[in-house]
Amino acid sequence: MSSFYSDFFGGGGGAGGGGVLAMYMVSQSQTVTFPQRGKVDVLVIGGHGGGGAAGGTGFVSGASTGECAFAYGITVAGGDTAVVTIGAGGAAVTASGAVRVSGNNGGDSQCVIAGRTIIAKAGRGAVASTTKPATGPRGGFGGTGGDVHIEGGPGGSVIATSSVIAVAGSGAVGILQTMPSQRAGGDINTTGAGERSAGAGVGGKGGSVTGSGAAAAVPTGGGSGGPGVDSNSGVVSVPGPNFIGQLQQASPAPLLQYVASQWGLDVFGGGGTGALSAGPGGGSSSNGSTVVTTGYMGGPGGNGQPGTTNTTPLAANGGAGGSCMASGAGSTSGSAGAAGLVILVLKEA
Repeated sequence: MSSFYSDFFGGGGGAGGGGVLAMYMVSQSQTVTFPQRGKVDVLVIGGHGGGGAAGGTGFVSGASTGECAFAYGITVAGGDTAVVTIGAGGAAVTASGAVRVSGNNGGDSQCVIAGRTIIAKAGRGAVASTTKPATGPRGGFGGTGGDVHIEGGPGGSVIATSSVIAVAGSGAVGILQTMPSQRAGGDINTTGAGERSAGAGVGGKGGSVTGSGAAAAVPTGGGSGGPGVDSNSGVVSVPGPNFIGQLQQASPAPLLQYVASQWGLDVFGGGGTGALSAGPGGGSSSNGSTVVTTGYMGGPGGNGQPGTTNTTPLAANGGAGGSCMASGAGSTSGSAGAAGLVILVLKEA
């Protein structure tokens, strides 16, 4: 389906100059017909990878997000069309007993407009392994046709831990056009019993589990304005920063008009902390017993812990799926990645 810009923000502004005539947020494959002449800015996002699952023993990385492709000022006439193909997200997986299952890859997204084909490549599913390291996959890259291509955020890795089971956080979408390394899921790299790391924000890496005293460590999810806080013991109590560096989940109020004038997306919040949900664009973190919400386009943290049964992963929210573990009898799942997205902004010529 597609939604008009005015449904959310009432018009005005624009993604690169010129008054906005119409805006379409396309989440299902379809053909969009432009009502009049103008210039179109296009954002194409590939489908995102799904989280993995580990039961009993094993190690699972975070999943990665799809590529973002930006194109600006494409001239169209009234009645011209954009043919949109939305890439699917990686399907959910389930592990029962002593089984490890890697996540599924997403699908590429595409927009054909005014004889130009813009492709954004898909994110990759989380990597499950019986041995360390379980290296997080690279984000979607290699698309064509855009003026700017931003690689997807990579999944975090399980590098070292004395645990027999551990899961890492997932990467975040490149909507703010930051470097992929700044949007990676948190790693687990410890001589202690690191169990799970945090997801990334759209502008900040997810918190990692580090050091030698890492039992029950819960780092912070990355925020839109910077990385989450690493942890080697206990739950980090401050969230990853929002867009202007405030340590809070909410997007800064002065930015709301700016958000409306760009792509119609609010992704300027901070990361999550333990049982506290992330703000818009923020990555999530989990204490293993409470399922929290990931910020829109942010990365889910790894969830579950040794000895638990039938645990639930943190769900994708416009981005990659979350990985999960349960070493007790029962089953656990990796959540599905979200489908891709195409945004078309028709402006005055």
